[in-house]
Amino acid sequence: MPLDPYFERQLRENRAGTITEIRQRVVETIRGLPRRTLTAIRELPARLREVGTGHGAGRGASPGAGLRDPGAGPAADPHHASAPAETDEEFEDPCTSANPAPEDSGPEATAHWREISPTSALDAFTTAKAHRVPRGTPAWEERNALLWDRKLHGRVGLDGPDLTTREFVIPVHGFPEVRVRLYLPDTPAPETGFPAVLAFFGGAFHVGGIDYTSVDAGFRRRTQDARVAYLAVDYARAPGSHFPTPVEQGYAALDWLFTQASALGLDPNRIGITGASSGGNIAAAVALANRERAGHPLRLQLLEVPSLDLTGKHIDLRPLREMRVPRVLVARELRAIRSRYLAHPDQARTQLASPLHAADLGGLPAAHIIIAEYDTLRGDGAAYARALRRAGVSASAIEFQGATHDAGMYTAAVPLAEHWHLHAVAILRTL
Repeated sequence: MPLDPYFERQLRENRAGTITEIRQRVVETIRGLPRRTLTAIRELPARLREVGTGHGAGRGASPGAGLRDPGAGPAADPHHASAPAETDEEFEDPCTSANPAPEDSGPEATAHWREISPTSALDAFTTAKAHRVPRGTPAWEERNALLWDRKLHGRVGLDGPDLTTREFVIPVHGFPEVRVRLYLPDTPAPETGFPAVLAFFGGAFHVGGIDYTSVDAGFRRRTQDARVAYLAVDYARAPGSHFPTPVEQGYAALDWLFTQASALGLDPNRIGITGASSGGNIAAAVALANRERAGHPLRLQLLEVPSLDLTGKHIDLRPLREMRVPRVLVARELRAIRSRYLAHPDQARTQLASPLHAADLGGLPAAHIIIAEYDTLRGDGAAYARALRRAGVSASAIEFQGATHDAGMYTAAVPLAEHWHLHAVAILRTL
């Protein structure tokens, strides 16, 4: 099926913008060559005199070390460059940013969980907007991503309803504690309590959070429409925290959810787990960890466009050919994700990093997997459904034709995205 017209236009615009940017950089480089060449020729005699008198590079110094302009100062180092004047539109798409992800190792775990005052996506946005930080720093990357998300959501997403929320901080043995947010439906609770789902946001393991506007809105809509309580996990992001920190935080949240379910007004016999993209990876890994440890009775797992094999073995390159996207870009992105999230490349073959590599998938909860036709990760989802069925687990993979990896967030712009939402809601209502 052809790519959805909205995403086809978006792809053409992005391609045209990329081509224009490349041309501009080439032109700037060519124009700058004569100036840099003349400058080097003029400075050559002085450089040679410095070397001859011993005032240049010291013995054993790296080649060219003495040729750096001594007047350049710290500003010549991009990590010390001063921040440019900011405007209301200074934030950019974090998916195309070359800056590193923020370090977010979090505080050390405490002995007991505690409830804290709930925050909102608007509060987080207002705080980030007022707090200006130097461009290129980890703090700027975090701020930029959150601001960009709100800008994009304002164009393509639907806001969520006003619901009751509560927030807690949960200890994680041997790892940083984790914040979770409980969303409660605006409907009377059943006698046994609301069914509940433990939820993990996506973001390639290094961006995103429960305070992002699009994430918060999506959780609110799912909570209300499915009449299922959501416990969203604000797991630590890479590279400040590496694997297996998010998985251990997720498992601690799951264990806490089952332990506290009745006190929270939830039904401990009707609990599931869900996640999108990298969050789908963590959700699947937590389900595996739960099977090996406490064995809590998870009813289902809903995995949306999940990344389930970090070795890249199941990447499907056909969507790239159809969209005329260079393979090198996806290969580079996969390497970047692995290097940020994993402390060592060999971890990609372990079951908690790549659930598709689990030797045994038996005994897991029923899996509902949503994949997108124009997504290189569709192979992961389809392969996981097949592997689960071979292990005797009820599993299905439903492909949304014409959809891209992030199509689900475009609920205000693309009818397909609303169908995606309604399909997920129907699955959650089976809890």
